[in-house]
Amino acid sequence: MKRIVFLLLLLLCSNVLGQPLLNNSDSLLSVSRTKAFSVLKSFEAYKGNRILWCTLDKHYVIIIRTEMGYHEFWAETDSQSSVTSITDLGYPLNQRRDSLLANGSLSSIDSSHLRMIDRFNSVLDSAFISIGQIADSEHIEYTYCTGVPAYYLKTNEIGIIIEEASFSSLSYPCPIGIDLWSYLMRRLIFPSEFF
Repeated sequence: MKRIVFLLLLLLCSNVLGQPLLNNSDSLLSVSRTKAFSVLKSFEAYKGNRILWCTLDKHYVIIIRTEMGYHEFWAETDSQSSVTSITDLGYPLNQRRDSLLANGSLSSIDSSHLRMIDRFNSVLDSAFISIGQIADSEHIEYTYCTGVPAYYLKTNEIGIIIEEASFSSLSYPCPIGIDLWSYLMRRLIFPSEFF
C-alpha cells in the first residue's frame, strides 16, 4: 500500500512541480554541481565517501559511508542555495536492524523488514563500491522521461567527483539503477520513516 501511495505522490509531484529541463544539459549539470558542493560544505566534518541526490536543486539526501555504516542526512535549500534545514537521520539501516533484533523473536513482518534492510545495505554497498556503473544520461534512449530535474553525485571524502548524472526524476531506463533510485527517492520523500 505504501508503494502505491509513494508512486502516486511521485507522479502527482512530477506533474505539479515539473519544470522543463534546460536546453543545454551541461548548463543544468553545472548549476546542479555548484549547488551540490555548496550543500556538501555543511558536511565537511563528516569523513567518508558521499552520495548526494537531489530534486529541483532544493531537496537533498546525503549519505556518507563511515566505518559504522551509512550516515544519512536530509537537507533543504532556498533559492540562493543556502541550506535552510538539515535533518540528521543517523544510521537508519543499522538503527532499524538493531531495534528489530533487540526484540528477540521475530514476526514474519520483522523478518521481511530485515530482508529489506539487507537489500538496501547491498544496494548502497554496490553504489559506493562501483565506479563507472552510472549510465551516461545524455546518451540514453529513454522510453519514459518525466518529472522534475534530478541530480546524482558521488564523491570521495575530499570532494573529488567519482560519478554524477543529471536527468529527469522519472526516467526509464534509470541512469543510476532502479534499486538505488528507489532507495534515494524513498529517503527524499519519507526522510524520517523507514518502512
